[in-house]
This record gives sequence, C-alpha cells and structure tokens, in this order.
Amino acid sequence: MRITIASDFKNPKKAKKILDPELKSDNRMRSKVKLALSEKKLKIIIDSKDVNAARAATNTYLKLIGLIKEIGDI
Repeated sequence: MRITIASDFKNPKKAKKILDPELKSDNRMRSKVKLALSEKKLKIIIDSKDVNAARAATNTYLKLIGLIKEIGDI
C-alpha cells in the first residue's frame, strides 16, 4: 500500500532537512518512508505492508508537518 502526502512549504528543502532525522531513526519494519522535493512541495511517500501500518505512519508525518508549519515560517 502506498500513500503520498504533498505539502506546500515556502522552503521545502528546510522542511526536508527537519524531517530527515526522523527517517534515520525510524526503524519501522512495516512501513518505509521516502522524502522527495519539488518546487514548493515536499512529498512524503509511505510504503506499508498493511492498512494499520499505513495509517500510523501517515498520522505521524501529518502531525510532524503540522508542527513544522506551526512553529516556523518554513
């Protein structure tokens, strides 16, 4: 199962840099996450083995995106 989240940022490179440590510390066996940049968007691509893993990973990254946007002007 694949889920792609695309979020607008003024500086998507900075948002990616903030999320990179989460990818490195993320040892989930049921989901793999990749980040991709486009002009003003950061794409988060989640590949999961099942629906529950997809939901959990999606919720985690949506919360992180919200937090990044709330804290800073990124």
